[in-house]
Amino acid sequence: LNLVVEVLKNSDKQIIISTHSPYLLDNLNIEDIVLVKKERRKTKARRVESKEEKERIKRLLNEGIPLGEVYSSGAL
Repeated sequence: LNLVVEVLKNSDKQIIISTHSPYLLDNLNIEDIVLVKKERRKTKARRVESKEEKERIKRLLNEGIPLGEVYSSGAL
């Protein structure tokens, strides 16, 4: 997965991947992720932008928790 992610990141194309794979997320940076969910019959997409949320996630990553596990736990 690491090789696939590197090839996609180095592409000059815009690429969108939809996944629930924590292993794929482990190979990404928080800035690479767009979270999508349905709220009140509408699709909402957002990046992690708030300083507080970024700092909380970075603390978890620094504790050794992989990004995929941060997502799976609901902390993202």
